[in-house]
Amino acid sequence: KDNLQASFGNMVIQLCGDTAIASGDYIFSWSENMATESVPARFSFVIGKKGLDGLVILNHHSSVKP
Repeated sequence: KDNLQASFGNMVIQLCGDTAIASGDYIFSWSENMATESVPARFSFVIGKKGLDGLVILNHHSSVKP
């Protein structure tokens, strides 16, 4: 979608040494045919250190909320 937006809701970040786990929820929304559509979703990211100052996404999951 050209006009896709994400609005973040709750988010939790857990630190585990050189790794962080971020999880929470968001709402994807967009306009189509003069109407706004939206889909609530949840996400998780596992982020690790890369070198001295870098970060890398080690894993990501996103799905529509049941």
